Amino acid sequence: MSKPPKLSNVQNERMGGLIAVLCHREPYPWLGDKLKGGGFVELKNEKYCLTDKGYKELERLMTLCGLAMFYRNGVPEIQATSAQRSPDVTG
Repeated sequence: MSKPPKLSNVQNERMGGLIAVLCHREPYPWLGDKLKGGGFVELKNEKYCLTDKGYKELERLMTLCGLAMFYRNGVPEIQATSAQRSPDVTG
């Protein structure tokens, strides 16, 4: 059996911040500044929103750690791939 995928600390921080923004939560100020500086998020009406670059980065990071994003009615849903799900979980 191979080792599960692992992200670096920087990648973990970035992914956590992007997921927070995706879920309409405000990331920690220091992380929001990093995401904004990297072009991954922007402020609209004093709220963080993912940019196209942010969506692409989130999908890349999720793929690296074995997760897949699914879209339902134009809204992304985060789900584990079938290989990552518990054997007793049916979907």
